[in-house]
This record gives sequence, structure tokens and C-alpha cells, in this order.
Amino acid sequence: MEKKDTIRRIIDLLVFKDLPIKKKFLLFTLGTLFWFVVVAGIGLVTMLEMNAKSQRIVDEIEPHQRVGHILIRKLRGISISAHKIVIASDPYLINSNYLKAKTRLEDIRSYCDVLINGGLIKDYSR
Repeated sequence: MEKKDTIRRIIDLLVFKDLPIKKKFLLFTLGTLFWFVVVAGIGLVTMLEMNAKSQRIVDEIEPHQRVGHILIRKLRGISISAHKIVIASDPYLINSNYLKAKTRLEDIRSYCDVLINGGLIKDYSR
């Protein structure tokens, strides 16, 4: 019987059964304030983490993606020049397209080197 009494007293203490209404409201207010602070802390940590991840996207992933788009555009140009070389019979057009494809290939190499070593890429094709 003592065990049930002890458990009952603990439960009554946890649910504030024997406290006056003023103390119940005070404890409810303090508990609510505590959980607001906990939720605000979690929100702040989450916002700081998202800021760090978005900064990584801006600093690391976006430049690689831009260079990828430039490389794809240059490869398409090389493909077009190769097609024109195949169908052309004029030596001037063949040489001109060969030089364009060679220049684009050199641009691709330099963009990859800049991406690996770091630096600034200026895209003048736009």
C-alpha cells in the first residue's frame, strides 16, 4: 500500500493537484517560457546551419555548375564545327571550323584548370 501511496503522491506533485491556483499558473507560465526558449534555441541553431549550407552552395557548388554549363556550350560548338567540317568541301570553311573547334577545346582546358586551381572565369560569349 505504501508503494501505491508514494506513486500517487508523486503523480499529484507532477500534476500540481495540491497547489493553489496562483502557483499553478506561475508554474504553467514558467514551463511555457522554458519551452519557448527551447524552441527558439532549436530554431536559431537550424537557421545558422541552413545559412552555412546555403553559403556552401553559393561558394562551391554554383561556380562548378556555371563552369559545367559553359563547358556544355563549348562542347556543342565543337560538335557543330565537326559537323560542318564533315559536310564542307571548301578548304577555307574546313580550316575555319577546325580553328573554332580547336579554340573552344583550349577554352575548355583553361576553364578546367581554373576550376581545379581556383581563380576567376570571365565568360564573354553572352
